[in-house]
Amino acid sequence: MANFFRRFFAKRQTTVQIERDGGFVDFTLPITHFDKTDAGTLVVTAQASTDEGTIGFSVVIEAEWKQKEASPGLTLFWGKASVLSTGADSNRFLAFLAKEYRLDAKPVMNGATPVTIVGLGSDPREVSTTPAKMKIFFEAGGDENYGEAYINIDLRKKALEFRDKDLDYHRGILASLTSDT
Repeated sequence: MANFFRRFFAKRQTTVQIERDGGFVDFTLPITHFDKTDAGTLVVTAQASTDEGTIGFSVVIEAEWKQKEASPGLTLFWGKASVLSTGADSNRFLAFLAKEYRLDAKPVMNGATPVTIVGLGSDPREVSTTPAKMKIFFEAGGDENYGEAYINIDLRKKALEFRDKDLDYHRGILASLTSDT
């Protein structure tokens, strides 16, 4: 199945879709690569064209999940993930994000940013057949680097959404993703 997804997503790239509303910035990037390892780890890469060049990053979602019923009818799936740099595309993504957030950021994205992730009523392990709606927690580096956002992955639509949760988290998201070097 992994070979099917590699062929299906190979070399597909379009422009980023941006939605702005009262300081909130949500955007959708086309998924260009998806792989599910034998151990169950998910790797999703998204890239898009902008006026400044191609932007992109990868998300690696670990296989282990803790299922917890939050309320009747709402099951949460807690897990670990990393946002990975894909090189120059990710550095441009960081600059793009800073520009959209109207904040300054160093021009180099971390190689890997560990995050906590929670599936909101959808089981991320089933992303091959069902869209995954997830909240992502940027926690590395203390309170000044704390932020939350939503990442939704829909393989049928070949789309990764990066959605704002709260304007106050913009600075923490950028700080978490920015390399110290």
